[in-house]
Amino acid sequence: TLELAYKFLDIVDSPQFWCQWCSKHVKVPNLIANLTNKSTQSIVLKLSSFPEASSWFPKQFIENILKLPPTTEQPMYTIFKALTSILIQLHNSTAAEIVAATPSKVPTTTAPSMELPEAFLPWILGFFEDSKFCDEENSYVWKYYMSVIYHATHLNRLLLNQLLNNTNFINLILRLLTTRAKSLQLLHVPLSIVMEISTELTEFHPVLVELSLHFLRSHEEFIVGGLEILLNSLQFALHDTTKFI
Repeated sequence: TLELAYKFLDIVDSPQFWCQWCSKHVKVPNLIANLTNKSTQSIVLKLSSFPEASSWFPKQFIENILKLPPTTEQPMYTIFKALTSILIQLHNSTAAEIVAATPSKVPTTTAPSMELPEAFLPWILGFFEDSKFCDEENSYVWKYYMSVIYHATHLNRLLLNQLLNNTNFINLILRLLTTRAKSLQLLHVPLSIVMEISTELTEFHPVLVELSLHFLRSHEEFIVGGLEILLNSLQFALHDTTKFI
C-alpha cells in the first residue's frame, strides 16, 4: 500500500484526490513503522504539508509519533520537518478561526495555544536524553527542531516556562551561539523563542541576561532582539534588590 501511495504521488495531479485516497488506504501506524524508508518519508512530508490532509493526518501522526522513543536513531530530519509543517498549519488555522469569529482586531496575546497532547513538549525535549543528540551535524535537523519548539510553545506561558527551566534546552542555545555563530539561519528561531520567554517572565532569571549578551555579540541583526531580552529581564531585576546581575 505504501509503495502504491508513493507511485500515486508521482502520477496524480490532484493533492485532494491523493490525500483522500491515503485517508482510506494508508495507515498512519504503518507509516511510522516504516519511517526509515525514503518513499515513506516522502509520503509523510507531503501529507504533513498538504492542507487537504489536515482533517485526519496531523492528529494521527502526532499521536503515533509520540510512541517512538526520542533518540537519534529516529529519522529526525523527517520527523521534525513534518511536525513543523503540521504545527504551522494548526497555528494558521487557529488564527484564521479567531479572525473569522471576532469583528474587531484581536491582540496577539489573546490567541489560544494550539491543542497538543500534554506529552508533546516533554517528548521533544526528551531527545536531549540521548547523548549523541547535541553532536548532530545536520543543520537542518536543528532548524526544524527549533521550529517545532517555537510553534509548540508560542503564546503559552506554561510551556515557555518549561523551556526556561530546561537546562539542556538553554545550554543548546548557548552552544549554538558560541560554536555555530556563523550559521545565522540557526539563530533566528532560538532568538524568537527567548524573546517570547522574556515577555512571559514572572521572576528574574540571570541566564536570560547571559543569553541576551551572547545574542548582542553574535551579529548586528540580533541587536534589537538581544536588547529586548535584556530590558525585559532588567525590569524584574530592578524590582528585586536580592538579585544581582
